[in-house]
Amino acid sequence: MQRQHRTLGKTLYSSFDPCCDFSMSKTVKKPDLFTYLNINQYLEDFYNYRKQSDRSFSYGSWALELGFTNRSFLRQIVIGRRSLTDKTIQTLCERMNYSAPEKEYFYLLVHYSKSKSAEQRNLYGRKLLQIIKSDHPQRADVQNYLEFLSSPLLPRLQILLSFQNIDKSSETLARMLGTSLHKIESALQLLQKINLAEGQTSTEGVMHWKSLQSSFRVPDKIGDAILLDYHELSLKEAIQAKSLPPAQRRYKSLLVPLSADEFEEFLQDLQVFIQQTLKKFDVDDLRSRRLYQINFNIHSVSEEG
Repeated sequence: MQRQHRTLGKTLYSSFDPCCDFSMSKTVKKPDLFTYLNINQYLEDFYNYRKQSDRSFSYGSWALELGFTNRSFLRQIVIGRRSLTDKTIQTLCERMNYSAPEKEYFYLLVHYSKSKSAEQRNLYGRKLLQIIKSDHPQRADVQNYLEFLSSPLLPRLQILLSFQNIDKSSETLARMLGTSLHKIESALQLLQKINLAEGQTSTEGVMHWKSLQSSFRVPDKIGDAILLDYHELSLKEAIQAKSLPPAQRRYKSLLVPLSADEFEEFLQDLQVFIQQTLKKFDVDDLRSRRLYQINFNIHSVSEEG
């Protein structure tokens, strides 16, 4: 086990990662442009993907493909030492055969990554969100969220019911979520009551359940007592999760000085990250996957200086 504390300027980053051995032989997937928040990271991952696919691929051959005469210039762009101009952006998009939405996202991502002010970053961030949301199924608001958030079990159960490859009997769902059959059956009845799920009896006489709303969201009403109670329960479970095997949980912490405007800028960046995460890991098959609870919380710990 190792605990790392890294001081980056005036920022303290605490990482507790007991299991951080990543195999270099892992297959690199082709990067999905729409899941990136940083243009340099995207370009670097794209280069690594091409390099793994073809060991002879190099910055020289890539520069030739893109019509650049200087491989060093391309390398400087990828690592962030040179900025992409609008002309260079256009050339890259054309040579990489991007679609119209990809070209627009690439352009916005470049400017989002190099924004110097909170106003610029928020502007480009909002435009990125619009593109991400337009390419993702519309999530319906849960109307009866008072009952839906009465237990963290209900949203998890609702998510499981949306997968296609699992047995959705009460017994299987109880086993997968590590809870009692009685709690699962009560939760399923409640989901049916608020029109989020329904049960159907098979020819063998076994009740199987399905989701009536696979893509959903709870209205974000800041300060709502019901939402606050739900987050409290979720955070308590996160504390208890320290007993899980290291490969199934992580704890990370940041201490960052923020002004009121920077606080809002952080929330904007977080919203973009959340939307991209939902898009990147939006699958219908739970095979070889676990359901993970991810919590985001931020609060001040000092007075203004």
